[in-house]
Amino acid sequence: MDDHLNYEYFLGWLGRSLVSEQRQRLIGDLDLADRVTVRIVDRVGAPVANAQVRVEASGGRRAGGLVTQAGTDGRLELFPTYDFGQGVRDLELSVTLAGQRGATEERIRLNRLGADREVTIRLAGDAPGRTRQMDIAFTIDVTGSMGDELNYLTEEFQSIVERLKSRYDGVDLRFGLVAYRDQGDEFVVRDYPFTSDIQRMQGQLSDLRASGGGDYPEAMDEAFRAALDLDWRPGATRLLFLVADAPPHDGNIDDMMAHVRRARASGVRVYPLAASGVAETAEVVMRTAAALTQGRHLFLTDDSGIGRSHQEPKVECFVVTKLNDLLVRVIASEIEGRRVEPSRREVIREVGDYDAGVCESQPFAQQGPQISPRGRDELGGYLTPSE
Repeated sequence: MDDHLNYEYFLGWLGRSLVSEQRQRLIGDLDLADRVTVRIVDRVGAPVANAQVRVEASGGRRAGGLVTQAGTDGRLELFPTYDFGQGVRDLELSVTLAGQRGATEERIRLNRLGADREVTIRLAGDAPGRTRQMDIAFTIDVTGSMGDELNYLTEEFQSIVERLKSRYDGVDLRFGLVAYRDQGDEFVVRDYPFTSDIQRMQGQLSDLRASGGGDYPEAMDEAFRAALDLDWRPGATRLLFLVADAPPHDGNIDDMMAHVRRARASGVRVYPLAASGVAETAEVVMRTAAALTQGRHLFLTDDSGIGRSHQEPKVECFVVTKLNDLLVRVIASEIEGRRVEPSRREVIREVGDYDAGVCESQPFAQQGPQISPRGRDELGGYLTPSE
């Protein structure tokens, strides 16, 4: 689920979620309404992957600039009020490419933007092509309630990687792992450095056991920080899958949101995978992390009958597919620099009027679930996430 494709709905949901005084106090100010979409293209209009962008603001209440990285699709989402405070008038952007000299400068006058609030920056040279290096970190809650999800990821990891390598032989993939529980457990955070050795990563996953926890919140913030501290390669495409069913502790949500800012500045795309038991505070934290870093919020459903009951997020439309297929598509989308959609045979269930991630005009409340003809035959034994 890419909230940027249904942004008005996302803002409405976020505003309603933050009406709660307690949740507003915990999560703080999330003023994301003045989003500006920047598209970086080469001289012939092709998207430029992983461009480095420095942003300075005039008129904002917070000093300092933002240094970040555009996506593999050449897109960068900016949030002037969130990044720089109230009163921003102009944004000054400086765009550079790794290995190339010089920068392209662009001034964005916010009061002159069109209704779509989009800006295209055209660079003089040619786009360098697809990403050639990708670092992928899995940050996984391994408390007692996450046993089914951990077992599935362990069983399917190698086949997921083999599918990617067969399709994108020239891409150098590395995988890192951070497992976490909570204070008082056998361990709080256990991290494993990036490796290109798939058997080694498979062994690390196999050695993990889901245990501990107890109260609802867990040490998500500490694990997220540990993931950002891994040895990410400069210039590589960076993905972080956050697999969890609970939020950080109330007193640590500020820290978590500060880590999300750091991920955004580091060009780390966050892809939360909401497992069983996720309630509204966790959904706000996870979906906001995805939106701010240009990831997508993924979630498991009850279709498989595995794990506890899954609370589906407040969205107008989504499709359900197998988890292994979804992870392959998400990573493939980042490699190709475009959204890769599921084939008709991969779709198990569809809710609402879904069109390549965009929810059409029919209200969610009026939509019933649509089951594909072969969907029910494919449910057994698979975790089935949505996007």
